[in-house]
Amino acid sequence: MGIQNLLPFVKKACRQGNVSEFAGCSVAVDVSCLLHRGLFGCMESVAQGKKTTFYIHYVSKHIKALLDLGCHVVMVFDGRPLPAKKNTNDERRQRRAENVKAAELLLSEGKINEAVDKFKRATSITPEVVESTIEHFRTYKNVDVIVSPYESDAQLAFLVNEGLADVVVTEDSDLIAFGCEKVQFILTYVALHGKNRLARNGPQGHAQHARTGPQQVSRRPFISFDMHYGHAGLPGIGLNKALSFFSKTSRTDLKTLLPRIPNYLNMSKLTVSKEFIEEFIRAENTFIHQVIFDPRQRCQRPLTPYPCPRKEDQKRSDENDDDDFVMPDESKQKSEFSYAGEVLSSNLAVRLALGNQIEKSVITDKFFLPSPVPEWSVWSDRFESCGKRKRRLEEERKREEKKCGSAFRFDSPSKKRVKLDNSAAIDFIDLEPEIDLNSDSKPKEEEQKQSFKKTSSQSENVLEKRVQENGTNPVSALGHMLVKAE
Repeated sequence: MGIQNLLPFVKKACRQGNVSEFAGCSVAVDVSCLLHRGLFGCMESVAQGKKTTFYIHYVSKHIKALLDLGCHVVMVFDGRPLPAKKNTNDERRQRRAENVKAAELLLSEGKINEAVDKFKRATSITPEVVESTIEHFRTYKNVDVIVSPYESDAQLAFLVNEGLADVVVTEDSDLIAFGCEKVQFILTYVALHGKNRLARNGPQGHAQHARTGPQQVSRRPFISFDMHYGHAGLPGIGLNKALSFFSKTSRTDLKTLLPRIPNYLNMSKLTVSKEFIEEFIRAENTFIHQVIFDPRQRCQRPLTPYPCPRKEDQKRSDENDDDDFVMPDESKQKSEFSYAGEVLSSNLAVRLALGNQIEKSVITDKFFLPSPVPEWSVWSDRFESCGKRKRRLEEERKREEKKCGSAFRFDSPSKKRVKLDNSAAIDFIDLEPEIDLNSDSKPKEEEQKQSFKKTSSQSENVLEKRVQENGTNPVSALGHMLVKAE
């Protein structure tokens, strides 16, 4: 899955790791990869339309492993077929149908091993498989489900780049081309990817990183040789040559840049056609502007906002427009990038993201948002990823330490304590009786004044007696008298 031979190529930008490094983090999981693996264990039943739950147990094993580490899991599924891959998907669908027929024929002839191989090639994730998986996990605590508008790669990249997830667990190398910061690859070799490290470790990495930035380092060389999103690569151009070419130029306009490939790489027999340039631009735009779902805003939008039209193009468009009807700029942009996906209305977008089949009536919907939405859920407007929360709390702790000047805080007692001899007797005298300040009665005020004078006189007598008995000075005796119990 993904871009062919990409993982071995970026091996220097990866390191061996373990999923336990992300304990307590928010993890976005590419469920389609797990489902494909799980379906291999029951491919005969699925290919023949029989019911099975083997693939659910396979996915559950991985999800529970993350939950045991205290992770918050966001399960991301593939959605509708992407228009840019229509031809590719049609070819795959036809091959799967042929493989099913061949497998059934081999099975009837008793050729079990050959039939198993054909069934593997015919395996596909059906809407029923997705629906059954969502139904199983929808009640799990700390598990969210999001069905992508189209392919899960763009949705996973959005979640990580927007801080809604801390890392992606996948088997698909496309996440690198989407500029995803942290990816853990499963079932091949466990590795972590950082796009800055990719820029440094590729051929001529330093120069390329300085000129075009890490995202173009991650994307354009891969597009130029790989058949992706309906784009056929150039013959004789591999990853090393592609990366070498893009590292030798500071140009960014593909229409003027791509025709220079034969000269830069000394391949005089190579021809770069206009069709190749248009397909390349479409493929890159699909990476950049593929439609995703934002659970915070409950809407679909492009992964990266559509570009504003240039002044020259806008002026030319205004001159050619008829007076009868003028299409809004936003509609023009959506139409221009329709191969990267159609932005649906908010109502349809939420239904699809929850796992409902929007082709059917809303009456048949099975999945709804809980009320209220729990704060740990990515659907909550107060949500922040577990990793982001940990970093925020750590920063607050460090700021608090700087204020105190130390990692420790000492609380001063609110009252001063006086140490007394165990044999000393303590007299408690109220020197300030309460006076009702809100009362307007003058007789009551006089009564309170007389009471205060009487109490003061008693205090003086007790003080004089204490001095005579203990032979202490008046100040020391008064100190013993004024000690208060807490």
